[in-house]
Amino acid sequence: MKRQWPFLLLTSMIGLVSCGDSAFEKDYQEAKKHAGQPDFGTALVSLDQRYPDRLAVKVDLGALAMASGAWDQARSYLGRGETLAGSSSDNELKSVLWADLAQLWLLKGDADQALVYADRSLQNKDEKLGVVFTRAKARLVKGDQKAALADFQQGWDSRRSTMTAQDYGLYAKALVAEKNYARALEVLESYRDSLPYEVGTGLVESLCYENLGRYDESVLAAYIDVNYQQSRGLIPGSQVLTNVRNLETRIKSRGLAPEKSGLTTLKSVEAWVTEDWQRVDFDNTLLASSLDARFLKLAAILEVGRPGAADLQAYSELERRFHDFPSYYLPLIHYFRDVRKDVRNAGFAALAEKVVNLGPDGPWAGEGRRALAQGYGLAPDQSSGLLTRAEVDRALGQGDWAKILRLWTTPDNPSVQYSVERLQSLVQDSTLRATLRSLETGASGKAKERMNLVLQGR
Repeated sequence: MKRQWPFLLLTSMIGLVSCGDSAFEKDYQEAKKHAGQPDFGTALVSLDQRYPDRLAVKVDLGALAMASGAWDQARSYLGRGETLAGSSSDNELKSVLWADLAQLWLLKGDADQALVYADRSLQNKDEKLGVVFTRAKARLVKGDQKAALADFQQGWDSRRSTMTAQDYGLYAKALVAEKNYARALEVLESYRDSLPYEVGTGLVESLCYENLGRYDESVLAAYIDVNYQQSRGLIPGSQVLTNVRNLETRIKSRGLAPEKSGLTTLKSVEAWVTEDWQRVDFDNTLLASSLDARFLKLAAILEVGRPGAADLQAYSELERRFHDFPSYYLPLIHYFRDVRKDVRNAGFAALAEKVVNLGPDGPWAGEGRRALAQGYGLAPDQSSGLLTRAEVDRALGQGDWAKILRLWTTPDNPSVQYSVERLQSLVQDSTLRATLRSLETGASGKAKERMNLVLQGR
C-alpha cells in the first residue's frame, strides 16, 4: 500500500502557539493562509528568517520538507527545533516535534532512534498524531512482532482516525502472520471504508476469507482486486479471464460441492467478466453479507437495463465503497445513455469525468471521453482532444500546452470555458504571459480565438 504522510504541517491542529508575541502570532497566521499552496514553503522560510527562535516554524518547515522527500533538509529544521525545545514549555508542540523526528528516523532506516523519539512524543498523553503507529512500525522493523501488534491495537482503539494506508496494511499483514484472520478482515474493512483502494487489498482479504472457510467471499475479494487493476489499465482484460479460469482449476481441486467451494460464485464472476449479465447472480445470504457481491449484482442489473427504484438507491449507497473504481460508474453511463436516453446534462458529464479521471490509462477511458462529449452536448466523435477539468488542471500544472491547444480546437464546451477562465486568472504572471504570446503565433482557428480571450482578459 502506498505511503501517506501523517505529518502535522500546521500546528493550529493542536492549538495556537502560546508565545505572548502578538506580532509573531499575526505573521504566523498570515503565513498559514498559504497552506496547500506552492508558495507555502517560501512563506514559512521568510517567517523563519524574521523569527529564527520560533519552534513552531521549525516544526512546520521540517514537516513540509519531510512530506516532499527532502529528508536532509527536514533533519536540519527539526534538529534546530530540538535545540529550541529545551527552552519551550509547550508540551503539545514538543510532542509534534518528537513525532516528526520519530517518523524521519524511521524513513531513514534507524528504528532505534525512531523508538526513542516516539516514546518521547507518547509521554504527552493527549498527543493527537497517532505516533503510536510509528512506534509499531519501528518495532516491526526490529522484529518485535508482539510489541508491534500491541501498539497497533492501542492505536486502533484510540487513534484510528490518524491511520494511513500503510498503517492499515502493515497492521493487517501482522495479524495475518499471527493467523488472526478475523481481526485482519476487520482492519481491512475499516480501511476500505476510510481510504482509497490500493492494489493488493483484495488479495489479502481473499487470503483471510479462504482461511476462515468463507470461500465465496474469498473469490469476490480476489476478483475485486483484479477488476480494480484492469479498470486502471494495470492488466489487460484477457489476463483477468485467464486469472478467473486458473482460480476455477484451483477451486475444483478442493473436492467440495460447487455451492460450498466458491465455484458457483466464481461462475457468476466469470459471467460478469464476459458481460453475460443475465447469468450474474448470487444467493441472498451472500448478497446480504457481501458488499462486493451486491456491487456486481446491481451493476449487472443496470447493464441489463431493468433496475427498479430500490436497485438504483442500493447502488448509489455503494458509491462510498467503490468511488475510486471506474467500473462502478460505467454501468450508470450505460443505463442513462442506452435506457433513459438522458445524456445532455451536467450529471451525465460528471459520471463520464469519473471514468476518465479514475482510469485514464484503462480500457474504458475512451468510452468515458465519448460520454463526456455527449454530456457536454457534443457528438461522441467530437471527443478527440476533450479534457476533463482535472486533466486541464494537470496539463496547466505540467505546462503541457499541446493538450490545451488541442482542447481549444474542440467546439465550445465547459472544459474549454474552464481552461480559459483558469488562464485568465493567471495571465498577469509575466512568464506565463510570455509563454502564451509565443504559442499564439502558431495557433489558428478556434485555438487562436481562445488564446486571444485569455490574453485580452475577456
